[in-house]
Amino acid sequence: MIRHRSPTRKVLGSIALCFLPVLLAHSALFSIRTVEVAGLNDFQRAQVATQVAHLKGKNLLLLSLAEVRGVFSAVGWIQDVEIRKVLPGRLHVHLVPRRAVGVWLQGQGEALVDGGGNLYIGDPSDAGGPVITGQPRGGDLRTVAGFLEAEAELAGRLSAVELKADGGIAFIDADGHRLWVDLATARSSLDLFERLVRDCPELGRDGDLDIRRPGRFIRLGHGGPKA
Repeated sequence: MIRHRSPTRKVLGSIALCFLPVLLAHSALFSIRTVEVAGLNDFQRAQVATQVAHLKGKNLLLLSLAEVRGVFSAVGWIQDVEIRKVLPGRLHVHLVPRRAVGVWLQGQGEALVDGGGNLYIGDPSDAGGPVITGQPRGGDLRTVAGFLEAEAELAGRLSAVELKADGGIAFIDADGHRLWVDLATARSSLDLFERLVRDCPELGRDGDLDIRRPGRFIRLGHGGPKA
């Protein structure tokens, strides 16, 4: 004998199916109990402890990836965020920290600078690269930071970079020589200068040198070109 469900049972079954996702979404089963953070050292991981605590206890099914990204992107030294949900209650977050190419120093304040010219406060142990000072025009800091990132080997030979308001750029090398450079020819000019100074140690000892033209060095007064 074929039994037919009553209309009432059919309606109740449909209602149950409709509300089941809602009940599951609000169930404590999917409460976030573990937030795994990857990509950071111990110091950096400690710096995002507040953000991790903020996410614990939230419902994993209802949590939007945009919300998680916003929580961590608000930390200035975090460059990128990758998120993965692992049911029933685990959230995996891979954080990509910014990488410093120098230290921006102005007045009494300082900040790290990444390859995009972004200023941020981060792990003190990440304060590599030359000290960058001066009065850059809008975009000069970004241009120089991009150069230092692309020319990491050259940047490692510098102690400082000075930016002038007129667009002038001075490299201060490990021996204290102040060399006014053009970024387009900086690598070849610096390589040539360092070869020459090995043969002529007195070169560049008095005043600044303009090495913006490859193979041609112009001795300047102290302080270099005026803004």
